[in-house]
Formats: sequence, structure tokens, C-alpha cells
Amino acid sequence: MSYQYSQQGYNPQQQGGYVQQQQQQQQQQQQQQLLLQQHHQQQRPPPPQHQQQPPSQQSQYNYSTMQMSSQNVSKEQSESKTSKNTPREWKFGLFDCFSDLGLCLKTTCCPCITYGENKGKLNGNPTPNSCSQDAFVYCCVQYCFGLSCILGAMHRNEVRAKYNIEGNGICDICTHFCFGCCALIQESREISATPPS
Repeated sequence: MSYQYSQQGYNPQQQGGYVQQQQQQQQQQQQQQLLLQQHHQQQRPPPPQHQQQPPSQQSQYNYSTMQMSSQNVSKEQSESKTSKNTPREWKFGLFDCFSDLGLCLKTTCCPCITYGENKGKLNGNPTPNSCSQDAFVYCCVQYCFGLSCILGAMHRNEVRAKYNIEGNGICDICTHFCFGCCALIQESREISATPPS
């Protein structure tokens, strides 16, 4: 009978060897899969285990977390305050006086009127009187003593302080001494563009 099987290409001893080979291959594959699973588990971090900390440690942790968050908030607030307190430049240039020809003509002919209107607007009056007391004082100081640059510089300093504009007192005096009309126009345009709060 074994002869019959051998002629047909079937040998019972070979069949048993084939089955053993398949079993060995399956075992090797299972071992490889187990090794891969173990390797992947080693690479993954273990899930966090929540252990109860003693109350004193928890409160220290909470306090330090709150302290850090309050420090971050105070830093952000101080940065925003710093950016708000940083002086800015004028919105309009000193020699942009010809942009508004009506204001330019009025200031060139009667700077006291523009000065009075600027003072009124700065003090919160949206439609100040052209012939105010401030305008009269400016006119008298200018035509009697020629020192309107001092009043103009004092007013310019008020404008800079109110709108947080860069500059200093000496620059204000020099600007009003050399370019009084241009300075008054610049201040007027600044006040009109940024009404006082």
C-alpha cells in the first residue's frame, strides 16, 4: 500500500513531517506576535496612576499652581500697561498744516482763535467759543510781550500728557517759538481726531 501512495506522490511519513512543519511555523508566528506586542507595550508610557496625595501635598500643589497662574496674569497685565503707557507719536506731522486750508488760514491770521478753540476742546467743550478768555490772554501775551510761545508750549504739554504723546517741555518751547502756527494746527488736528475721554 505504501507503494501505491508513493506512486501517487503521497507518503504517510512525509505527511506527518509536513504537519509538524506547519505547527512549528504557527508556533514561531505566535512567538513573534507576542514579542511584537511586548515591544509595543514597552514603548508606550504606562497610563497615569492617580494616587491620592496627602492633603498637605495637594494644597501645596494647588497653591503653587495658583501662584504661577497669578504671576502669568500679572505679567500680561503689566505688559499691556507698559504698551499703553509707552508714548506714541503725533498722528499728524508738524508740517501737515496745509491739509486743512481753512484751519491753516485761520491760524495764520489769528492764532489766538485756534489757541482758544484748542483749549476749549481739550477741556471737554466740543464747540468752544472762538473769542474765549484763553484766546484773549494768548492775543495779549503775543502782541504785548511776544511770548506766546510759552503759553503755546504749556498747552502743547497738556495735549501731550492727555493723549500720551512723546516729547518734552524744551521741544514744546522750541516748536512754538519757531513754528507756532504749525504747532497750533497740529494740536488742533490731534484734539479733533482723538476727542478727550
